[in-house]
Amino acid sequence: DDPLLSAGAGGGETNEIGGGSLQSAAMNLDDAFKTLGWGSNDWPSTQEVKKRHRELVLKHHPDKARGQGGPDDEAERTALTARINRAKELVLRVHDMHAQEA
Repeated sequence: DDPLLSAGAGGGETNEIGGGSLQSAAMNLDDAFKTLGWGSNDWPSTQEVKKRHRELVLKHHPDKARGQGGPDDEAERTALTARINRAKELVLRVHDMHAQEA
């Protein structure tokens, strides 16, 4: 079982799209770390975030996930890929904010 498939988006709010239920676009930093496979106490480097993002997108991308242990539903794969992308963007934004403060 893939922990990403059971990870929530934080608020639990859902939007009905095309008859399916997709998680809200809102994501907090703890959710972003969990989505990328880290705990909230971990602080990966920018390069580690980008590498993990690449690995996860390749694993779960709608065009590549078929037959590779990803979700069978294309809408689920698309939502999961979008979640991985949002997580990467959030973590990198926080990295950038910390770098500007230093």
